[in-house]
Amino acid sequence: MIAILLCAGFGTRMYPLTREQPKSLLPVAGKTVIDYLIEQLAAFPGLEAIHLVSNGRFYPQFQAWGRRWAAELGSQGITLQLHNDGVLNNEDRLGSNGDLAFVLNRIDLPDGALIAAGDNIFLFELGLAWERFRQKRENLILVVSQEDRQKLQRTGVAVLGQEDRLLEFAEKPADPPSQWACLPCYFLNQSALHKVKAFVNDADRPDEMGYLIDHLVDKETIYAVEMAGTRLDIGNLADYETAETLLSARGKDPG
Repeated sequence: MIAILLCAGFGTRMYPLTREQPKSLLPVAGKTVIDYLIEQLAAFPGLEAIHLVSNGRFYPQFQAWGRRWAAELGSQGITLQLHNDGVLNNEDRLGSNGDLAFVLNRIDLPDGALIAAGDNIFLFELGLAWERFRQKRENLILVVSQEDRQKLQRTGVAVLGQEDRLLEFAEKPADPPSQWACLPCYFLNQSALHKVKAFVNDADRPDEMGYLIDHLVDKETIYAVEMAGTRLDIGNLADYETAETLLSARGKDPG
């Protein structure tokens, strides 16, 4: 079982901070954005490899970052493999699903994978969802209850049935069908990955990650796991400042 982290964006909405470094490697309260996720993945039993995809412009910086993690991950039996999609400017970017296709076409299809965006900080434990996935090989999405309609219009929204089975999925809906906002972190078994690989290799596929689930909802059984906690999406300068303030304050809190 593996993790695939999508970190190949150019972060144009965060200029000038991201002219010379990627969003995923921006410092937040003394750690990079991606470090928060890697710290959780390093403790996942049964995780064999982490595949991280970068664009060509920022690939050397990820190489330097990866050298800092290689020994710790290796001690846990986890291989860190970096992939360079070769793109040097934002106009030619592959998009999230294009970069996922790039990785899936370079590796043997695993028996299961966590697929996550590399510009989010999850302030809740992913380990329980991972353990359920590892034990049962159920396809899982993570959801949080969101009452702000405008925020729901900017994300994937899930409609859930009995036992929290996913019945419908809408990516950035004008009229959100529920309060369940889907997070950019998916646990997919091999059957689903076969379908995802075909989808992302389609030249006409959209680039947003949420469309993976929209494609799978009527083809695979998928369950939702409600997360109790905060997700920080480092999407713009205001989001970045909010994350820095919140996590710096947490670090100073002796409790």
